[in-house]
Amino acid sequence: MQQYLVRQGVPAAAIIVDNQGNNTLATARNFAQLARQRRFRSALVVSQFFHLSRTKLMLRRQGIPVVYAAHADYYEWRDGYALLREFLAYYAYLLG
Repeated sequence: MQQYLVRQGVPAAAIIVDNQGNNTLATARNFAQLARQRRFRSALVVSQFFHLSRTKLMLRRQGIPVVYAAHADYYEWRDGYALLREFLAYYAYLLG
């Protein structure tokens, strides 16, 4: 995603990459801590289209009230499986 953003004209220095989050929840927690330290007021999530809803939910639950989202405009055959998996994961997280 970092490479995608750079190709779209976002300066590399403006992109924060979390290499410590080994899953979406860990990444949301890491970002929330960073956001508090840097006094960020919002976040922009860039991921696959099917992953955005759960990621936004997690960030909001970590105290990030304004979360924007973007995804690349391409799709792969495996997105069907990933969409089903993400649907189940969203509700597991929401209800868990």
